[in-house]
Amino acid sequence: MTSKKRENFLRNVILVVDHCKDALVSLVELDITNKGQTFEQFVNANQHELFHLYNNSICCQCPPGRFPYRSRIIHKPQMDLLFDRSSSKLRCHNTARTSDDFCCSKAKVGLCTDVLDLTLARCLLVNFCSDVFWFSCLQFQSITLEDFLNHNKHGIYHVWQNNTACCQCHPGYTLPTNSSRLNQSDWNQMFSSILLPCSYHTRSSNSICSVMAKPGITPANLNPNVNRIILQYFCKLRKVVEAMVQIRNQNYGHANECLMSDNEYIKSVVKIERLIMYIAKVCNKETQFKQKLQEAMNGFLDQKLFNKYQNLMELQTRQQYIHLLSKEEFNYSRMGRIVLNILAEVLYDLYKLDVPNFERERYGCDITYLYSLHRRCNKHIPSTGRWGGSWAGFETCNTTIGDDIERIRLTRNELAHSALYELDEIRFNELYDVIFELLKRFDMHIQPTQPYLDRLKAILVKAISDQQDKNN
Repeated sequence: MTSKKRENFLRNVILVVDHCKDALVSLVELDITNKGQTFEQFVNANQHELFHLYNNSICCQCPPGRFPYRSRIIHKPQMDLLFDRSSSKLRCHNTARTSDDFCCSKAKVGLCTDVLDLTLARCLLVNFCSDVFWFSCLQFQSITLEDFLNHNKHGIYHVWQNNTACCQCHPGYTLPTNSSRLNQSDWNQMFSSILLPCSYHTRSSNSICSVMAKPGITPANLNPNVNRIILQYFCKLRKVVEAMVQIRNQNYGHANECLMSDNEYIKSVVKIERLIMYIAKVCNKETQFKQKLQEAMNGFLDQKLFNKYQNLMELQTRQQYIHLLSKEEFNYSRMGRIVLNILAEVLYDLYKLDVPNFERERYGCDITYLYSLHRRCNKHIPSTGRWGGSWAGFETCNTTIGDDIERIRLTRNELAHSALYELDEIRFNELYDVIFELLKRFDMHIQPTQPYLDRLKAILVKAISDQQDKNN
């Protein structure tokens, strides 16, 4: 059985490390081909912005009044893959600046996409390849941007009006974001009032039912921020790319034991194959990727190959999972650790306290299962008088055990249903405050051997250590 689990692990890692990476690299290649560039030319064309994904200090190319604001996304090993620090710099380079950084450096001569791994390929796609995402949304679907905006009008409206239901919201509709990402000026870039409002509205201003996308609109009419946000929330290809990164990150959970059950393997392979083949279809490489997938799933494996990928996973666990995460991805990662390692433990301990003869082991219980047990037991009813509901139903003054059970469910669902592997700083702090208070209450009620707040602090201390490593 163990050898089969080891084989599952290895085949899954090959799919992730090699073939998911190949799929993302194919998208980068499609973008630069459509632009008529080589990869070397592509890197040189984006040299300034690439430098500021590595270094957020002012450089020789920064215009007056321009202050880089990005957190570091690319790190020195990745920059070394792309740029030649020993060659001549761009003419604008200030020679008084230290020569050991990458300011004004040129791409390595003959640079090819084979230097990319999954993380770096994703970074280039998200930051510099919006054209390939628009291609997948428009030309690939044989529609115009006007059609695309009209089709996604309801979702786009709620990326702007994120806390207001509208006349087109059906019961149970989940808002796409917890914070407003667009403003009225952004909305007006895309839509104009040309229809009569529905019976719920007496005027057309800002009512979703009265607007349509502006005729003849193109991606060039959108400012960079609107362009980025629309692709982030409504481009299927962009979501596929993010899903691949999530799968890669989830695989690190298996890196230490190097084992994967049949159920885990089958579930992972089905998802990976679906994602890869969608990208293959966009890149017109379906036959090529089908053959690669079959070889990965059915080809011969030996111990040498197993050791290679095991070592690779262990190396990347530290270097990529920590060092290459953006601030938002890092927040998502540590909040996920809190949810899985502490909040699930709280629900388990609470149920054991209420039902002492409960015999199922902790590792067999996730938050969804434990929530269903508490709901069925119905001992700790929320102050609303019923189970379920949204964040709006659980004000800070409502502090019953049932309310806190619901807060745990809502936190878990917010992460699990997130379209992206990202959690901004504001939302992280909001969730942290909620969790800190509820753990304080559960420490008093359950009185665990190790207080939950101590475990929370331990995770944050580890996160700070990781962040310091990341900055070195």
